[in-house]
Amino acid sequence: MKGKQVVLAAKKTTLKLLMLTNALLVSVIPTGQALAQAVDYTQPVPKTQFNFETPEEGWSFAGGAGLDYDRGLEHSGRGNGWVRATSGWNAINNLINVEPNSECSVTAWLRTSDTLTDGYISVRPFNIDGTIGSVINEIKLIGAGSPDPQNRDYNFYTFNFNSGYNNRVLFYVGLFGNGRDSWVQVDDVEVSCVSPVTQPPVPPITQPPVPPVTQPPVPPTDINQAGLDLIKKSEGFIEMAYSDPGGVLTIGFGHTGPDVVEGMIITPEQAEQLLRGDLQEAENTVSSLVTVPLNENEFSALVSFVFNVGAGNFEESVLLQLLNQANYLGAADEFLVWNKDNGEELPGLTERRERERELFLTPPVAPVPPV
Repeated sequence: MKGKQVVLAAKKTTLKLLMLTNALLVSVIPTGQALAQAVDYTQPVPKTQFNFETPEEGWSFAGGAGLDYDRGLEHSGRGNGWVRATSGWNAINNLINVEPNSECSVTAWLRTSDTLTDGYISVRPFNIDGTIGSVINEIKLIGAGSPDPQNRDYNFYTFNFNSGYNNRVLFYVGLFGNGRDSWVQVDDVEVSCVSPVTQPPVPPITQPPVPPVTQPPVPPTDINQAGLDLIKKSEGFIEMAYSDPGGVLTIGFGHTGPDVVEGMIITPEQAEQLLRGDLQEAENTVSSLVTVPLNENEFSALVSFVFNVGAGNFEESVLLQLLNQANYLGAADEFLVWNKDNGEELPGLTERRERERELFLTPPVAPVPPV
């Protein structure tokens, strides 16, 4: 099949990785190795390829995305993946198991609509707690060429990344909708890695040290500063009491109640204290309805969401359903759905949902241990 080659990195590598399907981590131990011998992972092994020939390759989807078969849209074979939408975040994803500190490369054949302005082919770390880390490497996709998909050639894309401390990465092709019908088609994805040569194992210690006693993490019950700042920026501060469109006296960061009277003036510090009190109901709602572990950023992003949309909407939401199934990534993408009022998308709500999703996916900073 014809296609332009867009080569961003040409380092040829080999693979030592395993696919994650149904969130089950499968370990493979080389046989026939003496315990004291080093295992050389630089020897060539078969590469992992995703040819979209069957639906059993482990793909998951966010928003408008899926698989096509026998439609004549593939680069080769009979199938291909696709992402298509006019709004929000949409992606086709796959979880891959890699050796830590491996040099890896990604290759893929893609073609795009001429309307695409904000697409990505990307790799991120998949953390043990189910959160997604910052982008390791990616290519931004911008559409060009004929609007007819039958007349547009696939282009070849490749980039390299180092797996760092991670043993799992999330590979995805996705796009942010721009109000116009935009799409990406993907086929013949290949991920390959070279892992470092391992050192001989250290002989066992005769008297192993007693492991320290660790306390289980305490689940968060209060919004953190990052979540509070998110709400403050979204709500906006007004120092003098005013009547909202419904005629309700309001002050500070959207505070209402019998304590607000005409002519009342408060400082930003006083407004923050009132806001913390107003957030207690949302904090209690998240604590009572979420049944899976949350870190402080996940909890705070959910408190901001509930404070804005209400406890009832949260209780009935797909976001909560996916989260209580431990589908953290799927739940994160559901933030972006809640950006409309009476069916009309509002830029302010879109920005707030994107910031809540970003906070939800950001691992919290570990506290500095005392000296």
